[in-house]
Amino acid sequence: MKLNKLVALSIAGLTMISCGGKNGGKDVKLETKLDSVSYALGIMSSSQQFKMTKKGLKKDLGLDLNESAFMKGFENAVDSTDFKMTSEVATKFLNEFFENQRKLAEKRKETDTKPEALPISKDASLKTQMDSVSYGIGLKNGERMLFMKRNIKDALNLDLNMKALKVGYKNGADSLNMQIKPADGEKMLNAYFKEKQEEKNQENKKAGEEFLAKNKTEEGVKTTKSGLQYIVLKEGKGKIPTADSKVKVHYHGTLIDGKVFDSSVERKEPAEFGVSQVIKGWTEGLQLMKEGAKYKFFIPQNLAYGARPAGLIKPYSTLIFEVELLEVKKGDKKK
Repeated sequence: MKLNKLVALSIAGLTMISCGGKNGGKDVKLETKLDSVSYALGIMSSSQQFKMTKKGLKKDLGLDLNESAFMKGFENAVDSTDFKMTSEVATKFLNEFFENQRKLAEKRKETDTKPEALPISKDASLKTQMDSVSYGIGLKNGERMLFMKRNIKDALNLDLNMKALKVGYKNGADSLNMQIKPADGEKMLNAYFKEKQEEKNQENKKAGEEFLAKNKTEEGVKTTKSGLQYIVLKEGKGKIPTADSKVKVHYHGTLIDGKVFDSSVERKEPAEFGVSQVIKGWTEGLQLMKEGAKYKFFIPQNLAYGARPAGLIKPYSTLIFEVELLEVKKGDKKK
């Protein structure tokens, strides 16, 4: 393994080392499905990459990382407590360390001597340079894990059992006392998150349906046969586009909770596109308008992106657009 590749793996936060004791797997009971999922996530995050990278560091750089210091850094990051160094310091320290290792390798080729080593961290508990390196790598790995935890919380509203995750992380790295085999863990995770995502999708779909059912009774709201709802904010007097037209519009798109996901108005730059090149709700809605008109569309998920996510737009999302038809550039409906 090349030195620069090892540096990239290290700084990217890939797992390198663990502190799994021989009885580590017995430190936690997997009493719920989410406990097992948390434990399996720990295993899957650490097992294969750990073995490959640890072996590479030992072979190419002769580095024996301090497992205890690494795990301390990992746990400090995951728990957000008792930091021995900040994330910024750890990143700078590791960059400098691996750059120094590169220079060491080059100098050994030329003179077979070693340049002076970098200083260690100022924290008294990290007594050697390798303690600091190990801690720093563990810290960056922990930050990656914490980021994953927050993403799962945001996306699925699930609170992982971090004790189970940390034990799984240890067990996966040293392959000892694993309560769940990696292959089984992967299958379980895929099935579990697919199930939870679908539950979340159905909740999103139901929320949209309830919103539209209430919205259609509001003053000024009109509903087409397809289920598209709209309000005329301003009528136009110009040309009417067809499915073959190209149009120039300003628009402002939000979710039903008011969150903006796209807006040419905010960008201060109108958009141009073919009427048939957009979602079904837009294609239908634009053909109701005349140049100069401004409508507000409430688009059911089946006329929007359906089950497909699109940026901030989650599967089965009902969308709201304020659309101003500035110009029909070609292909207008003849009056």
